[in-house]
Amino acid sequence: MRDLDTLENAITASETGHLVIGTLHTSDAPNTMNRLLDVFPPSQQPQIRAMTAVSLRGIVCQKRIPDGMGGAVLIYEILLNTMAVSNLISEGKSCQLKSTPAVYHKQGMCTFDQCILEKFQLGLLTRDAALPYMNDPAVISQLNSIWAIAEGKKTR
Repeated sequence: MRDLDTLENAITASETGHLVIGTLHTSDAPNTMNRLLDVFPPSQQPQIRAMTAVSLRGIVCQKRIPDGMGGAVLIYEILLNTMAVSNLISEGKSCQLKSTPAVYHKQGMCTFDQCILEKFQLGLLTRDAALPYMNDPAVISQLNSIWAIAEGKKTR
């Protein structure tokens, strides 16, 4: 979805109960919301935020990254529209959506960093391949701890 008419039609269709699945070329869930809103003139943005806050069900972002073993692995970020997410969207605080998937992990949401950590734990990514794609210091620390424990077991 790249133009105003397409996005208007998609939002209108979703408000009438139709399932709308679209693609936007963005780097993460907050940027997806910003990109969607930025297409509209500033005078329409409050209305579009309110409509999106009600009709959005979720955002899934995905990337392929090198696995460090000669292949690639799919990583993803999932943002579901909870009451908290809906409030952030309607209040124009989409920059705060960045931390939401981390907080609501048990509800099925996840950040790219959490997904990378999971892929690392499953042996699908090497530590060196994972680190350049991670941003959250807490998740990076967790990955490094898991890696250090595994390395320590190898030397015994």
